[in-house]
Order: sequence, then structure tokens, then C-alpha cells
Amino acid sequence: MRRLRAGLLGVLVGAACAPPATPTAPTEARVIGGDVDAAQLLAPGVEAARDAGAVAFEPVGARVMVEGEQIGTFVEVPDDRCLLALARGGDSVRDVDLFVYDDSGDRLVSDEAPNDAAAVVLCRPPHPSRVYVAARLVTGDGMLALGIMTVARDRVDAVAQVLDAKGRHQSGTGKLDAWPGLEQAILERRRSLGGRWDDVRRLALPLEPRVEAAVSFRIDAGRCVDVFVAPSDDVQGIEVWAVDHTGQVVARARTPSRDRGLVLCSGSRFEGTLFVRPRHSTGLAAVVIAESPTGTDAILARFASLGVEAVGTSALLPLDQAIARLDQALSGLPAARPFGAPGHAGIAAPGVVDVTWPAGCNRIDVVAGEPMGRFVATIWDREGRRRAEALGGEVATLFLCGEAGKGRLEVRAEARPGPFAAFLRASATAPEALVARPQAAGRLSAWLEAVRGPVAADAAAEAKALTLSDGRLSFSLAVPAGSCREIALAGDTAEGLTLVLREGETVAASLAGDHLVAERVCAEGEPRELAAELEAAQPGTALVLGRP
Repeated sequence: MRRLRAGLLGVLVGAACAPPATPTAPTEARVIGGDVDAAQLLAPGVEAARDAGAVAFEPVGARVMVEGEQIGTFVEVPDDRCLLALARGGDSVRDVDLFVYDDSGDRLVSDEAPNDAAAVVLCRPPHPSRVYVAARLVTGDGMLALGIMTVARDRVDAVAQVLDAKGRHQSGTGKLDAWPGLEQAILERRRSLGGRWDDVRRLALPLEPRVEAAVSFRIDAGRCVDVFVAPSDDVQGIEVWAVDHTGQVVARARTPSRDRGLVLCSGSRFEGTLFVRPRHSTGLAAVVIAESPTGTDAILARFASLGVEAVGTSALLPLDQAIARLDQALSGLPAARPFGAPGHAGIAAPGVVDVTWPAGCNRIDVVAGEPMGRFVATIWDREGRRRAEALGGEVATLFLCGEAGKGRLEVRAEARPGPFAAFLRASATAPEALVARPQAAGRLSAWLEAVRGPVAADAAAEAKALTLSDGRLSFSLAVPAGSCREIALAGDTAEGLTLVLREGETVAASLAGDHLVAERVCAEGEPRELAAELEAAQPGTALVLGRP
């Protein structure tokens, strides 16, 4: 028995000391499942966006694709927030494009630069709450990921800057980056127009002499659209015009150079079509369509020298009814008196009446009766100097500050001849800063008219005088948390204005205009302190006005 136990013990001890069994290696392939990790592929862009202020990353998806395939989804944009969409390809992908569409299929913004990553931003408003975001693999094959983030309005410029995201001011789509001289031509045009412009569409349009190439566009209420068309070198000359939904021509490009441009403004939603036709040869044309912020229709429409066309205006009325409607709209302003006698304006022969104005600041409203339509109103003094000018559909409003004077009011019809009458509303006060700088005062008053609604002639009374003796001026702008500040600078003798707002090392806004620059800055969660730098190509005097 002892020998049996010892034998069993030896067997057990030997078994315990034996080496462990080696697992059998799989001899057949098997499916392990799983998806491409979108977050990992998009990590560099997401991290940079977070550092700049974006939040709430949400992957849309990722998968392996070949050229021409795409991935997309509908996205809801929160009110008063901005959407950041990011797409990125793997190592074998060379070009990715990113698009955002509305429910009707109209493209809102895109990034079509030849890169392996793409990013776009858009804000609500002006864009709708529901959009479709799509990323397309253009060149190469491999992994492609798409994701979205949310951005506060006061951080969207910083986010767009670090990612080179399309959709913000003059950022373009990247599709026409190789077009020689295009970006410089656009920058020069935007400077002459002034203000802020957001690209809404860029495309290369094929042209045939006997075929009219068409591009649809729309103007939201209170906005303007700038259309810039640049033909390729092999196209000798082009004609550009716009029509409304009935097919009626509302504007023709009149730029004397090879390039053509149109600025269309509307107080109500307007849908139209742009036509481009070459005179002789075939080729391509770069078409760039940009949109202004809400309220700028009333500002730009005052500068007839820019070639602005007012479209979508209210229905024309007989002159007496148009005057009654104006009186009702301006019932809260000082009483009006006639500014010269009523007249009749033609296209070839403008209507001219003698006028007299008092010292201080004055608001002059020129009212047109049916069937006149669009017209330009200009006030000249006795020395032949143009004191004020504006373009109108039913009403054109001019602001005139300075000493008392005499001169003439000239009204030129742009569409059809018709009757007109003018009325003056004098200010109760005459701030010295406005009287001494009449051109700047008129420009600031026009800006206030656009952002506030009807204003009295001395509405810019709180404006401060500036002198840019060396063409430069620096100052700070504080914005308390939960508030917004608007700042406007208007040149009197100073011209070629550029305003840059910096927050630390980040450029929060960069604006340019020949005579006026204006910006609205908001602070949501925390107060903001910005450094402002104002430059003038031609040194001189100006006015600055800040308001909540």
C-alpha cells in the first residue's frame, strides 16, 4: 500500500511540474468585426478645434472608399450657434472634398481644396437649422472619416483660422485656388465695396458663344449679394446679367474691364438667375458669389457709385400713396418739410430741382411714384461738389451734415421715368463732431439706419472724432460677458480703411472698406478684451461710434 501511495504521489508531483500546454494557433481566418475609428482618424483636427473653442465632437462615420464615393448625414444646427464639419482621409488618400447643402439641395458652403483633409463652418442664422453634410473622396482610395462639432459664434473665427475652414470671410472653397490673379482681384473688389462678405458659392463655368450659361442664386431679406465673374485668358469678352423669377432683367454688369461684377440688394427674399455669355470664343469663367450680413442692403444701396442694384423692392405706388406710406414709417421722427419742388425724372434727362438746407444735420427722403422704379438721388452744392448720393427703389434716404447751403437735387431714373418728391427732416441738435466731418457723419448715419431702422439725422451724435495723421491708430475694445458691442468707423478725409480685431494671438475679425468698416462682437460665457488696429491708406479724419 505504501508503495502504491508513493507511486501515486510521484505521478501527481510529476504532473504538477510538467510544462504548461501550448495553445493551438488558429489555422483558419475568422471575422472579428468592428468599424473604422472616425475619432482616431480625425483626432488632429478635433484637438486643434477644441483648443480654439469648439465643443461636442460627434463622429458621423468612417469607412474604406474608392474615388468618387462619399459619406454623409443630416445635421441639426442649434440656434445662434455654428457648425464645424471635418473630414480627413487616411495615408493613401490625397484629396477630400466637403459639402454642406440645405433641404432644397442648394450648396451652402464647401471645401474643395486639393488636400487630404477638409473643414467648413456655418452659423445659424443665416443658414437653416437642418443641413446635409457630405464628404467625398476625390483622389486616391482608403479610409475616409467625417465628424462634426459645435462652435459658439464668438469663437467661430478662431476655429476657422486654425483649421483653415471654409465658409468664413473671403475664405472661398479652395476650388479656384489655381486661377491666376483671382484672389487678388476679389480682395480688391471687396475692399472697394467695404464691409464683410461671406462666400456662398465658387465654381468654374464652361462657356460657349451661342449658349447662355446659367447659375441660380438667392438673396435673403435685408442682404446683398456680390457676383464676380472672371473669364479665362482664352475668352475675349463676356456679358453678364441677372433676371428675376419672371425672367425680367434686373441688372447688367457694367464693369469696363475684362472681369464683370454685380451687387444686388433686396429688402425681401429674392430668387434669381445669373446668365454669362462669351462674345466669341469658348473657355471657362470663374464665378464667385458672396453674401453680406443682414442690414447691409440699406447701407450699400446708398452708394450708387458702387453700381448697386436694388431688387425685390416693394410694389410701386402712385406718388401720393408712396408719400403717405413714408410718413407712416417715419412717424417717430421730426416733422418733415418739402425739400424743393416735386419733379419728374427721366433716364436720359434727370429731374433737377433747386434746394436749400439748414446748418446742422439733415435727413432727406426722396420718394418715387409709379412707374419709375429704381433711381439715383444726388445733392450738389453751388460749387459743384457732390454732398450726398443714394440709390432707391421707392425711397432713397440721404444724410447731409455741415453748414447751411444751397444747391440742387438731381434724380435720375434707372428703370422707367416717373414723378418724385423730396422731404427734409432737420435735427434738433448739431453736434460739432458731425458738422465738422460731414462725409463721415453721413456714412455713420446710413449705417445706423441699416442696423436700427429709421433714425433721425443726429442719431450719430455720440460719435467721437479721430485723426489718423500717420495712417494708424490702436485702441482696445472690451465686451462684457453675455453682451455684444457694435463698432463702426467712417472716414471723412481718411480713405482705404482696414480694421483688425485681435484676441491674444488670434485674429478675431479683419475688415476693409474705402470709407466705412463696421463689426459686431459678442461675448457669451466670458468677457472679451480685444485689441483694435485701424489703418488708413490715405491719412485723415474719421468718426468712430460704438453701441451695444
